[in-house]
Amino acid sequence: MDKKYKIVSAYSQEELTNKVNVLMDFGWSPEGGMTIDESKADKYTQTVVRTVEGISDNSKQLLHG
Repeated sequence: MDKKYKIVSAYSQEELTNKVNVLMDFGWSPEGGMTIDESKADKYTQTVVRTVEGISDNSKQLLHG
């Protein structure tokens, strides 16, 4: 099993919530808490993770989001 992660970002909590909810529908799960970068006009970020089974080292897939 491989564990993949990505960092989702948005400029409002509502937009971030919508993005994370869509990813959750595709098997991603939030990891840790949301962060706010106030130096970048309140940029909100959330790490999400997903376990990918059955992918060998020589047949890795690119995960888009």
